[in-house]
Amino acid sequence: MRQQEAEKEKKILIGVGIVLALVVILLLGGVVYEYVVKPRQAIASVNNETISVSEFQRRLRFDQDSLARQISQYINLGQQFAGADGANPFMGQIQQLIGEVGNPESLSIKTLDAMIEETLLRQLAAEYGVSVNDEEVQLDIEQQFNYDRTAEPAPTPDPNQPITDTVPSNTGL
Repeated sequence: MRQQEAEKEKKILIGVGIVLALVVILLLGGVVYEYVVKPRQAIASVNNETISVSEFQRRLRFDQDSLARQISQYINLGQQFAGADGANPFMGQIQQLIGEVGNPESLSIKTLDAMIEETLLRQLAAEYGVSVNDEEVQLDIEQQFNYDRTAEPAPTPDPNQPITDTVPSNTGL
């Protein structure tokens, strides 16, 4: 009798062990799929160049953060330039941006469209041999800010030189 019960307990333990092993295998498979396989899957293909799920998710988070920063900036500007009634003059822009953030499907489509357009532009640039080096980018930035590399730097005061009276003394006052 004891031997039969020991056999039953042994079979039950083996069965429980098998079930637990299957559960662990399924969980590990799900984790591997979610964090390894899925991010590498293509969400779009542009002329045999793929945009992966992870690239899309990273860009979508960037776009969401960018919209949140814009909302915050408009709120801060509104506090600085509020009218006499205290109303934020940028409320229209704030509401529009909140609408974009509040509609994840639309924002996702907008982000994916932008990524596809950028991929197409990169492909066309490569096809036509268009390239830009770091120096050209730097020069363009300088031109946008009207920066002149060749200009003499403005003199800085020498902290060791005593301050002298620069106002003429014979002004008659």
